[in-house]
Amino acid sequence: MGKLVYILSFGHSGSTLLDLTLGTHPQMLSTGELMFLPFNLQRSLTAEYPISDGSRCSCHLKYLDCPVWSETIERIVLKTGDISIRDNPLRGFDMSFLRDQDFFASGKLADRIRKWLILAVPEVSTRCIQNSFSLKNNWDVIDTLAECSGKKYIVDSSKDVFRLFHFLRYRPQDIKVVVNIRSPFGVVNSYRKQGRSAESAVKQWLRYYRSAVRLCRQFDIDPFLVNYGSLCEDPIAVRRAVLQYLNVADDGMDELVINRGGHHMALGNGMRFQDEIRIRADDAWKTVLPPADKKITVNYLKKRIDTLSSLISTKQKNALLSQ
Repeated sequence: MGKLVYILSFGHSGSTLLDLTLGTHPQMLSTGELMFLPFNLQRSLTAEYPISDGSRCSCHLKYLDCPVWSETIERIVLKTGDISIRDNPLRGFDMSFLRDQDFFASGKLADRIRKWLILAVPEVSTRCIQNSFSLKNNWDVIDTLAECSGKKYIVDSSKDVFRLFHFLRYRPQDIKVVVNIRSPFGVVNSYRKQGRSAESAVKQWLRYYRSAVRLCRQFDIDPFLVNYGSLCEDPIAVRRAVLQYLNVADDGMDELVINRGGHHMALGNGMRFQDEIRIRADDAWKTVLPPADKKITVNYLKKRIDTLSSLISTKQKNALLSQ
């Protein structure tokens, strides 16, 4: 049976980079945003999308040509007798926990309403999910990936808190949680490029990490916290610290090299398709973020960031606000 390393992280905060960094260890397989596997599998089946469209495995092969994914899919078909993961994954192989599996629909109004209804009646939704194929399908994929790859840990950077909630209800002993956090100013700047306001971005940033805090309290989890800046500055040190948290032997790597072919990500940042990934921090916000937006961010968080006290220390909170 596979073990899951689940990354919680707000969008545009380096979760793909963290996933890839952990995936360089011989006991770990980097799979990206695993919750959207059926969506990308379907795209890979139905059209010749170019690499830039992101519909292939990060090794650049179509999923049914990728040695890891093709064997995983065929073993699932043989074990379960269900051919939908191979022939019609988007409609027939649910991994979404009652949500929309289409990546481009995620976060839209209909998806948000569906998620709100599920969260409003958690016991009912839990029974529905426990009795559905969604949970079984997820663990079939995770366990079979571990078998086919020979890896102990499957790294999933889907980031979805609700998804992790149901994983923890089912097999908490097989899950380790890593929380990745980036300066809210960097996040605000990334969302500003998409036409979003600073207030909207910082509200969502705080809301996300509040939900992560509530989840960790509910399941009495002590997650490992990764700072995006530290990850970019010294990825080997962060990697070593996460390995220690997971109780995985350090393999002695002293220089991080992430090459294509060493990971098989379902979805994530476009960097996953690069032949060789060079790590550098995206700190453009320091020069381009308007002072007014920075002020909005600071003023909003000053009154509310204490709600994250169980996740980040006072020193870390002060550092986030003073950057």
